[in-house]
Amino acid sequence: MTITLKNVDSATLQVIESLQALNPKLTIEKGEEKEEFSLLREKMKQNLNKPQNRAVFERLKDK
Repeated sequence: MTITLKNVDSATLQVIESLQALNPKLTIEKGEEKEEFSLLREKMKQNLNKPQNRAVFERLKDK
């Protein structure tokens, strides 16, 4: 069985890694690690590019 987890925080990852004690055959492959701040920043930038959000930002940025 294969389980894929995305955007897992460090606490959840520690719990999953602790399962290796129960099953030594369990393998965990980690992909590219990004800090939570970087992930949040990217998500906010994507939201800003939505037309409705961009319009609000442009209207409020000079106030």
